[in-house]
Amino acid sequence: MAGIGFELKKLLKENRLFSIFQVYGYSALLSSGTWMISIFSVLFIGLIKTYQNKNLLEIIQFQVSITYLLALSLIFSSIFQLSFSRYIADRIFHKSPERILPGFVGVIFISFSLGFIFILLFSSIFLRGASAAFIVLFCGSFLSLSGMWVANTLLLGVKKYKTIFSAYLSSYALIILLAFSAGNYRIEGLMFSFFCGNALLFFWLSAIIIRNYNSGEFIDFEFLTDKENKLKYDLIFGALFYNLGVWADKALFWFSDSTGYNVLSKLNASVVYDLPIFLAYLSVIPGMAIFFYRLEADFAEKYELYYKAIREGGTLSEIKDYKEEMVDTARIMIREIIVVQGIFDLLIYFYSPAIFEMLNMPKLYLSLFHIDLVSIQLQLGLMAMLSVLYYMDKRKEAMLVSFLFLASNFTFTWVTIKILGPLFFGYGFGFSVFISFLAALYLLRRTFRKLEYETFMLR
Repeated sequence: MAGIGFELKKLLKENRLFSIFQVYGYSALLSSGTWMISIFSVLFIGLIKTYQNKNLLEIIQFQVSITYLLALSLIFSSIFQLSFSRYIADRIFHKSPERILPGFVGVIFISFSLGFIFILLFSSIFLRGASAAFIVLFCGSFLSLSGMWVANTLLLGVKKYKTIFSAYLSSYALIILLAFSAGNYRIEGLMFSFFCGNALLFFWLSAIIIRNYNSGEFIDFEFLTDKENKLKYDLIFGALFYNLGVWADKALFWFSDSTGYNVLSKLNASVVYDLPIFLAYLSVIPGMAIFFYRLEADFAEKYELYYKAIREGGTLSEIKDYKEEMVDTARIMIREIIVVQGIFDLLIYFYSPAIFEMLNMPKLYLSLFHIDLVSIQLQLGLMAMLSVLYYMDKRKEAMLVSFLFLASNFTFTWVTIKILGPLFFGYGFGFSVFISFLAALYLLRRTFRKLEYETFMLR
């Protein structure tokens, strides 16, 4: 799925400073554009309306609702994301791209059908006190977001990154515009703006996919019925465990008696934990840009050269050279992520008091924010190594690391809340990411050491 990576590499060959900004700007957008722009838009709406002395409670309810929508849609759609991505990659490798569009429609059909049932059950339990209009818009936004995460799988193979950028920018500009024009309709008006923007983005991205993947069929379910190409359960559970792990600490803080409070119906938030952790996630943009570019351009190229040499009868010395280049590229990617993100985090660390003052946040949360900065830097490294493991077809190993992340994050966060107390808030998440990072590093190192043996003797 490295088509977009090769296009970005062409831009970088122009040897202009503007080209470098273009490449890493598009990389940041394609790797984290949807949820980053979502967060920025929601924070912007809340910030402006707060300064306008609008109803602060409804702004908080809106922001918390969007947080739940992002969490639920990411967790639910993870069932399809990695496995369907593998199915698409196989179709491209076997030179049958005409199967891609019907497969995409099939996945969207199943995702929307199951998602509709899932979000109705969730709403019946957690949104009993909300209005009917709010529940309808909440459910519609969930389906739009879930469809977007699946569509993003195919966008990595589409070279229309300027069109993709326009779709993101226009859709979230619409959210901001509608949020201010529909403000008199209270929280339902804010949710209406979010639904409209995300629905527009989903249909826009779907149109890009339809134009770039031609097919004579409308829908098929080959990814479910074909024995060779069906969904792979280790990919399904690997993605599900990882996304559950990402949100496990947040959920524990939301629903703990000592750290959570009720916001809307049965939706809870945490005044202690939420803002520091989400601000820390916004800091990850530079590292995400490097991660995406190095993986989809550099590593993908070396990976293809290595296995092409094996398939086409390359000499042993050529195969070893390509392997060393591939390993060096993975090493450089992880090192650059840690170094560049670390430098950026140091700058944020020194200016964090001023940032908190500008956002009217209590400086009591500074220590938690600093822990979260380090933790999310490690999480970015963990994501990079998991991606390489998936490239190397180490699906079970990646699944085990993801499960370790989920189990350890849940356990350590529970211990910090129930036993250790406020001084240790954030350390549970940080320690779980750290040990998962070390486990992934060990498995990746072992994978590269045994690569030739497993390639030639076990296949």
